[in-house]
Amino acid sequence: DPPRCRGKTPRSSSGRREGALGQGANVAAAAAAHVKAFGPVTPHDAEARVQWRIEMLEASERTFGAEHPRTLMALGNLACTFGALGHHALAEVLKRQWVELSVRTLGDQHLDTLAAVDGLAQTLCALGRGAEAEAIQRRQAEDCEKAFGPDHPSTILALGPLALTLRVLGRPREARAVQQRRIEASERSLGVHDPATVQLRDEMSSLRYDDDRYLVSL
Repeated sequence: DPPRCRGKTPRSSSGRREGALGQGANVAAAAAAHVKAFGPVTPHDAEARVQWRIEMLEASERTFGAEHPRTLMALGNLACTFGALGHHALAEVLKRQWVELSVRTLGDQHLDTLAAVDGLAQTLCALGRGAEAEAIQRRQAEDCEKAFGPDHPSTILALGPLALTLRVLGRPREARAVQQRRIEASERSLGVHDPATVQLRDEMSSLRYDDDRYLVSL
C-alpha cells in the first residue's frame, strides 16, 4: 500500500521515478529490509501471515526470478497484507516497489500494472492523500487512452478506480461522469447488451454515483 527517490530520474505514469531499485534487484531481500525497518507487526497471528507472505515471495523469486509476473504478484500480496493490517505507510513503500517493477517489466498499460497502480492509489487514499491518488489514476487512464484509444478495454478498466476515488473524495457527480464515460465506451466497443456493459450499468446503480449525499468511509 514506497517513498519516492530523490534525483532527476524519469517518471512513469504512476508518478514515481524510474530506477529506484535498479536492474537485477533482489526483490524479496528489499521487501524484507523494508519490513524490518518498520519494526514488529502485532498481534502474533499477523506476524505469521506476514512471514508466510515473505516466504512465498522468496520462493517465487528463487523459482521464477525477481521480475517474473508471479514474483511481482507475490510482492503485491505482501503489500496488500500490510494494508489490510492497517500498516499503510509500509504498504505504500512496498506498493511503490510493486508498481516500479511492474512498469519496468510489463509496461504501463499491462493489466497487472493497472492493478498495482490501483493498489497504490487505495493506500494513498487510506493515508489521507486522495489528491495524489487521483493524479496517479488520471495519468494512468490518459496513458491507456493515448496508447489504445478511448474504447479499448484497458482504458475502460483504468477509469474504474478513478471513479471510485472521486466518490471517496466526496465528488460523486464527477465519479458518475467517469462511470458514464466507461459505459458509453463499452457500448461502442462491445455493444449495449454485452455482459461487460450491463455490469458497468449495474455498478452505476449499486454504487449510487448519482447520490451527492453518499460518501464512502474508508
